[in-house]
Amino acid sequence: MQATLTEREVLLSDKQYFPKTGSISFENFSNIYMWRKVMHYRLIDAGGIRCLVGHYGNQPDFCLFPRAADDETLRTVLEELRSRLGSPLLLRPLDAEAVERVKRLYPDAEVIDAPWMHDYIYLQKDLSTLAGNRFHQKRNHVNNFEKKYKWEYVSVTPDNLHLLREAAAHLFAVDSRLPDEYEAILDSLDHFEELELQAGILYVEGTPVAYSIGEVMCPDVALIHIEKADRSYNGAYAMINKLFSSEFTDCTYVNREEDMGIPGLRKAKSSYHPVRMGEYSIVKI
Repeated sequence: MQATLTEREVLLSDKQYFPKTGSISFENFSNIYMWRKVMHYRLIDAGGIRCLVGHYGNQPDFCLFPRAADDETLRTVLEELRSRLGSPLLLRPLDAEAVERVKRLYPDAEVIDAPWMHDYIYLQKDLSTLAGNRFHQKRNHVNNFEKKYKWEYVSVTPDNLHLLREAAAHLFAVDSRLPDEYEAILDSLDHFEELELQAGILYVEGTPVAYSIGEVMCPDVALIHIEKADRSYNGAYAMINKLFSSEFTDCTYVNREEDMGIPGLRKAKSSYHPVRMGEYSIVKI
């Protein structure tokens, strides 16, 4: 059993409690750390399990699924969470296995599908090669970009991390509608090595027009955290997606996270033909 933990904010040292073994993007530590301020994440101890609790805006508290080893421990944890956070207790996002475990303990628990939280998962070779008829339009975007612009792609390392800061600042100046996202990006860059992140930048004649940030989230799966491009450069999104995906040659799959219920984002992510969706639910106890 872990030592008693008083409720506190998430620290970089908490990475040890979130091993790279799962495939749910919300449970990835880099995601948690980047968005800890926006999501008001905090850690509490319940039944000897370190639990992540958060809330967004004026929405009620929610808890990520406590990865208890057995159902008896899980019940103890959930009852303590209900006592501390109130009822109904919201758990999110839960995969099918987690939902089944909760329903065994609480048959009357309400299960709500949460399509805006579903992860889009692709074959790495599809994104990096764009081979086949399904990707004809994407290949056209890439080919037209290559013909129209004098471009260069740079992989980010600790030695040239300043380039990524410059690219992020430039593209935020181009589109400053999401200041919370920009703050999260800068926060991640402050701890780029500790979070084991990877990134790539696309330039046109020396100007950064796109960048992407990701990591290997678990064996065989890469995770894309951030993908930004200047839309005035036609094909920049298709180009950075293809080039950055090509860096994950040891991974079979690429998880490009959720669409947040935004129609345009859903259309864009669907257009790359995910091989499967990571489907998750919200459970009310």
